Amino acid sequence: MSIKELASRYRYPLLLLLAGVVVLVLYNRLLQLDQQTFLYPDAGNYLEASRNLFVYHRGHPYRPILVAFLNGLPYLFGGDDAAVLEWSLWLNAGCWLATALLLLLQLRPILGEKRAFWCACCFFMLPGSAVLTFHLLAESIFTLCLVGFVGLVQSYKASGNLRHLIWSLALVTASMLVKPASMFLAIAALLWFTPTLWKLWRRRILWPLYGSFFLIGMQVGGLRYEFGNYTISYIDAVTLHNYLLSRAVCEAEGKTYSQEHNPRAEYLFSLPPKQQKEHAANDLKDQLQHHFPYVVKAYVGNLSNNTSHGAYAVKDCQNERHSPGFGSCRDALYAVSIWQNRVLTVVGSVVSLLVLVRWRRFPFYVVVAAFVVVYTVALSGISCGQGDRFMVPLYPFYLLLLATIWKYRRLIRFSVRLRKASRSHI
Repeated sequence: MSIKELASRYRYPLLLLLAGVVVLVLYNRLLQLDQQTFLYPDAGNYLEASRNLFVYHRGHPYRPILVAFLNGLPYLFGGDDAAVLEWSLWLNAGCWLATALLLLLQLRPILGEKRAFWCACCFFMLPGSAVLTFHLLAESIFTLCLVGFVGLVQSYKASGNLRHLIWSLALVTASMLVKPASMFLAIAALLWFTPTLWKLWRRRILWPLYGSFFLIGMQVGGLRYEFGNYTISYIDAVTLHNYLLSRAVCEAEGKTYSQEHNPRAEYLFSLPPKQQKEHAANDLKDQLQHHFPYVVKAYVGNLSNNTSHGAYAVKDCQNERHSPGFGSCRDALYAVSIWQNRVLTVVGSVVSLLVLVRWRRFPFYVVVAAFVVVYTVALSGISCGQGDRFMVPLYPFYLLLLATIWKYRRLIRFSVRLRKASRSHI
């Protein structure tokens, strides 16, 4: 096949990649992203985890081995911390572009190729997602894992090829080693497909899934050996204690919660990881028994916080080149990220609930995407103060769900009219 034929056949994916690169260059130009020197605390954690894995050959209590391995590959070739930070840009940008390509493939059956292309281009217009590619964080990798999971489920339902199903389950299971937040999502997916997996458990087709289980076993066993607990990560205990439960204590005492000035967090970090987990578990039990209404209030407050703020990675940019108009441009992009988070999260959550209620009327992979949205939004209530980072992995799914509702709008209108007609005859 000639280059001309290849370009003609794959013109929309190639145009999408080109558009994505142009958008990244534009964001970099407007926000001087390559000149920024600040490092978020979570980025320091990821850097430390990679250094632990490749330099000191040990684990990290908060960041699992897969994300540490992917980010820390430069250490394998003699690189230093600066090389890891530079590599993370290429890794995150590659994952970000691959996410857009997978979104294009998922939108094709719904909108057709041309409309799917323009809808996928909307993903590039979300500054919160794009700007995070310039930081040593896991959102870009994690987003690709989730979108890849849904895309492989789509391929399995379209072709009936069991390999696509196994790889989808292997991917969502391995995503726990990128961000442990996907643990219950992976468990739900495995339980849903248990009847199929049970018939295949002796066949080599399951080796990718067994590989994911092996990596999880390494992670869990390593933390048991180093820190004393069989767990994927201690980050869940820290997040629960320092955000949800600390906010609940502030609500009970009539104080304003502050992430930066949190004596409970300072005390927790003074403990070794095993005691952190025990202390957080005891604190949760105590507050559920004695301050349950305040825990609920704190949870709702966290949900509101996560769905109403914009991209702090935009807001925190500094005018390193002293360019005129930088502040206005930064503030405008931050305002865009705020309203994108608010509108897309509210609309996307409502559409997701609609799809889940009427799940038999929609393609199965869209139902899976809706479940991912509801699961992630609900889980975000345990944390706060991160801007739109919790919602960034959901942006591709919001576009997919909105496209689905647009296609099935006539069916939805017909269902509503039919229901009204049936009620009028009662």
